[in-house]
Amino acid sequence: MLTKVKEVSKRLITGGLLCIAIGVVQGFAVQMLGLSSVFPNYIQLFGMLLMVGIAGIVIGVIMLLFIWLINMVNKL
Repeated sequence: MLTKVKEVSKRLITGGLLCIAIGVVQGFAVQMLGLSSVFPNYIQLFGMLLMVGIAGIVIGVIMLLFIWLINMVNKL
């Protein structure tokens, strides 16, 4: 059971990092290519990707901390 939770938490962290990376690349590309008039709401998309990424990372780390605590208690 804990191994499945550990896999899910790792996937959450990976997905969060990917969301942040996609948001940064998208924002950088719009700014450097001068496409802000074509994509007027790119700042909202950038913020949304950052918030989803940060939330995924935080939830994944909290899950890993709980797994670590359960394993420490089981060793006692």
